[in-house]
Amino acid sequence: MKKRNAFTLAEVLITLGIIGIVAAMTLPIIVEDYRKKSTAESLRKAYAELNSGLQMAISDYGDIKNWDYSDPSEMALWAEKYIQPYFKVLKAQDCSTNRTFSCIGVPMPEKMGGDYRPYGLFSPPYIIVTSGGAAKAFVFYKYNYYPEVRVFVYLNLPRKSKAIRGRDVFLFVLNPSKDNAFKPFGINYSRETLLKGPIRAGGCFKESGGPDYYGPGDGCGAVIMLDGWKIAKDYPW
Repeated sequence: MKKRNAFTLAEVLITLGIIGIVAAMTLPIIVEDYRKKSTAESLRKAYAELNSGLQMAISDYGDIKNWDYSDPSEMALWAEKYIQPYFKVLKAQDCSTNRTFSCIGVPMPEKMGGDYRPYGLFSPPYIIVTSGGAAKAFVFYKYNYYPEVRVFVYLNLPRKSKAIRGRDVFLFVLNPSKDNAFKPFGINYSRETLLKGPIRAGGCFKESGGPDYYGPGDGCGAVIMLDGWKIAKDYPW
């Protein structure tokens, strides 16, 4: 009996078909896992970049609570003086004529659940598009006369779609009277509260809306930070 030295064409086609099916099933999982790891790592770096710039400004200008331009209408002056000089800037603009954050191509951050309309009255956003860092853009603004400086940190700038909170963009907050660093919104809540409630607004789940001018998804950066800069299996990706 002669030994068989080659596969038949049918056997080769069957083998290739099986490989294709396995690849089709596993490749999306691999890609998604990579995106999650990349997002968490980029968020960690962007957090460090933002606060590194802030610390340099503190070194130059002293205690934050004594800085100029505390009025919401002066947000652009504040960011232009204390933030912009410490980053490589491609372009920056006071978007006083367009409060949808898109006056220089930075899309409005979409809340979890698909809504992107802002709550309440907020100051004209000041947008900084950066170069060479993990953060692709910063959008600084204030709500009403609350003291907090808020900043949307963009890790991605989608050209054909809205930026999604918890994936492309994350919210950080600075209270000049209490803090000397930007912190992820919601970092003082527990992880379970951020993911499941009860929380009035800004949790990392789509039902977390409310009257406090924070939207669903605003607390997602805090969840990632609490998880050691990782995206866990129960994160609402």
